[in-house]
Amino acid sequence: MLRRWLDVVNYPKLIFKSTTVERAGDTFKLTGDLTLHGVTRSVTLDVEYADRPKRPRIGERAGFFAHGSLDRWGLTWHPFLSDGIEISLGIDAAKAS
Repeated sequence: MLRRWLDVVNYPKLIFKSTTVERAGDTFKLTGDLTLHGVTRSVTLDVEYADRPKRPRIGERAGFFAHGSLDRWGLTWHPFLSDGIEISLGIDAAKAS
């Protein structure tokens, strides 16, 4: 059902480009432009710090989890389904050289 709603044949990619990161107490807010189904909108996701693994061969890294909800994005779909979908991202950040 979700594959059909997202029309993955015609729109195979979901693209997120971050624009700002803000500290919110012990967590962060990540805002960026999300392109879904050919439509780009600004969204804000909640971000939690996960870990800072020691990987000497690949450099300094940090892990984060981001999550949030998306509305129907202007699309019509089955009326008995929820009003949106949950999005979760695993982020592996590398220190810029």
